[in-house]
Amino acid sequence: MWTPRYLPCHRQGCPVGVVRDGALGHDWPMGFAAQWVEILSGPGGFEMLSSPVTQRLYVEVMGTNPSRFAWSPAHPVEQVSWLDAVAFCNAWSLTLGRSPAYEITPGSVVRLGGAGVRLPTVSEWARAAGAGPADDAGAGVPVDDLAWHGRNSHVDRDDGWAANEGEFWPLPEEDIVRFGTHEVAQKRPNPRGLYDMFGNVEEWVWGAPGDGGAVGDRVDPRRPGVAVATRGGSFLSEPELLAGATGSGGPTQRAFYIGFRCARSTRPL
Repeated sequence: MWTPRYLPCHRQGCPVGVVRDGALGHDWPMGFAAQWVEILSGPGGFEMLSSPVTQRLYVEVMGTNPSRFAWSPAHPVEQVSWLDAVAFCNAWSLTLGRSPAYEITPGSVVRLGGAGVRLPTVSEWARAAGAGPADDAGAGVPVDDLAWHGRNSHVDRDDGWAANEGEFWPLPEEDIVRFGTHEVAQKRPNPRGLYDMFGNVEEWVWGAPGDGGAVGDRVDPRRPGVAVATRGGSFLSEPELLAGATGSGGPTQRAFYIGFRCARSTRPL
């Protein structure tokens, strides 16, 4: 059984401790510090945050927590739209003294160059994720050690899932506390050192479904039918489908199973 890299400090009897956060650059009274992880060096190089953006980090930057599962600051933020995510990236860039990565107007979002905080592109996310949990599980690592998915994140199949023929709702009141997201970094990281790349929450990325994304790309959130991509699956996903989990939604869509992770360029082209 995988032992998490930190103790969930909101629980009774757990030591709080203080760590130096590698992302915000100041002390957190938490047991987990988000770190930037280099994925690709050289021209076009970039790094990604080691976990999805947590509720703690989102509140630090935006001053509000939209999450449905607001059980601890170490849970990933969710109920954020793609537009919320790019706005967060710009706000965090300014906090860090960097130029914003996006030009945001009511009619469009344009990705700019530079080293501001941003969403990873579809292709960057795929490079960072690698083959996915299926290959690791095939090598003898239990999938439960790798990801939060639909069989370890809500009611037991015998008690709820099977009886409801795959429907998530309605859940018995006593089981609601077992249904939802989980604190970040409680599963094994992938070979690049990234946590929760598969499962827990789907992650908004920059680009339309099937599109790699590039500097200068424009998204018009008001255009009917426009879609942006998600990757990685969530706590609702079947474990065997996580490796190929792709999705999409409208730029203003919010859901309790979608969050995001940040990237930034280290050697902009």
